[in-house]
Amino acid sequence: MIQPFEIIRSLKSNRYEAIYVSDSEKAPINERFRFNVFVELDPWDKLLKFGCDCKGFNFNKGRLCKHISSLGSNPGLLQQLKAWGEINEVPTL
Repeated sequence: MIQPFEIIRSLKSNRYEAIYVSDSEKAPINERFRFNVFVELDPWDKLLKFGCDCKGFNFNKGRLCKHISSLGSNPGLLQQLKAWGEINEVPTL
């Protein structure tokens, strides 16, 4: 199975980056919007920085959007990290 995110490791933190595709069923897959998503966590899984290119993230002024953290049928990046064993618990703000 291919890992759905990239890891950039440093001494003080780990940065995880992924590309999410909009879940609009009206458009074919090659015409859907792509969103760059990242989270940066310290060694104790505390959320240091995060960001997403989607409109929901920009309108909520930096709150966690569904691409960063979501419990629905489409898991966010933090849920993917937990499923892959990169983090023990999903951090919150």
